[in-house]
Amino acid sequence: MLKLLTWSISHRFKDVENMSTDDLHKIIGTSDEEVDTLVIDARRKDEFLISRIPGAKHLHFLSDQEKVDSFMKGNINLVKETRIVCYCSLGYRSSILAEKMSKSGLENVKAYNLEGSIFKWANENKSLEGSQLVHPFSYVWGLLGLDFSKWQWPEIEA
Repeated sequence: MLKLLTWSISHRFKDVENMSTDDLHKIIGTSDEEVDTLVIDARRKDEFLISRIPGAKHLHFLSDQEKVDSFMKGNINLVKETRIVCYCSLGYRSSILAEKMSKSGLENVKAYNLEGSIFKWANENKSLEGSQLVHPFSYVWGLLGLDFSKWQWPEIEA
């Protein structure tokens, strides 16, 4: 089911290039003198607070273009080439954000969507910051792409 969903998302966002979880995993933690990597979590804040890909920063996918541009200017070395890898649960919300980032007009920036996003990352047992479990976004989305043993809902205070 996850492969069908990721194909459908990539078909819907034809102008957004995807990066595989394996490629991002290789990039994280390595030093590259020519290219910086910025990982951005496009989910809601409650999802981000449970777990995230190591080093990820949070920017909600519904941020307007002005906020996206401001975020980029505050987080990108304007002299060095930067690859931005956006992710969410499965890739839909992060494709929207990657599309907005591509419209920023910064020539040294290339935005990607992480194919399969955090669901695929967690299903492959790649490390996460926070919990090693993932907020499933909703029951339906969780059932469509996240191994049930990886689910974690926010704790509700009494």
